[in-house]
Amino acid sequence: CACAYSACRAIVRLLCERYVLAAFQKDNRGRLPLHIVCTHEDSCVDVVRYLLELHPRSIHERTGKGASALELVEKGRAPLEVMLSVSAVALMMTENPKRETVASLMERR
Repeated sequence: CACAYSACRAIVRLLCERYVLAAFQKDNRGRLPLHIVCTHEDSCVDVVRYLLELHPRSIHERTGKGASALELVEKGRAPLEVMLSVSAVALMMTENPKRETVASLMERR
């Protein structure tokens, strides 16, 4: 997955245009491209936003180990902008089970 190598939005977009199901395909560890990009410290917020535009329900998907994109961002090293984008979409699409706000997630960081 190009997301594992911190590809820019243009590269990810090109790959998704050529291979339409790319944003929906899980790797051998059960991770979607969104999960992968949420774990890297040099992830690009534009890539996160693009992947969420393509597959907004990916915010609900879990990895093979049971982690959501929001949990991966909280535990990972992704930039603050990535964390804010993922948490905002997660909060918009579903109620956070811990009832945490974006502000409370930022405080923990």
